[in-house]
Amino acid sequence: MICPECERDLIFINNRLVCPECGKAWNEILSEDTTCYDPKIAKTYNSIVAYEYGIIDDLLQNGQIYGLLFQIKDMYEVLIRIPVLLTAARLFFSVTAIFFRSV
Repeated sequence: MICPECERDLIFINNRLVCPECGKAWNEILSEDTTCYDPKIAKTYNSIVAYEYGIIDDLLQNGQIYGLLFQIKDMYEVLIRIPVLLTAARLFFSVTAIFFRSV
């Protein structure tokens, strides 16, 4: 990863990945880079996705890597679970409607 301000590679200092010139940590650089991460999503997407994304934002700002990894996993689970549940509900109600029409 390269610091956008100093154009230098980040290095490990005291077990943290930081820019040797300006001292910015990787999470500060990543949270300011809107090509990788867009905080507007927390305001524009549905409430469930926005909530999960907001937690990712907080963890990223605080540099909590371990929690961030679990939260990203949770976000993907939510993104997969919502369409599957909506599809299952649609199928269930369409089959139920067909069954009651035939009775």
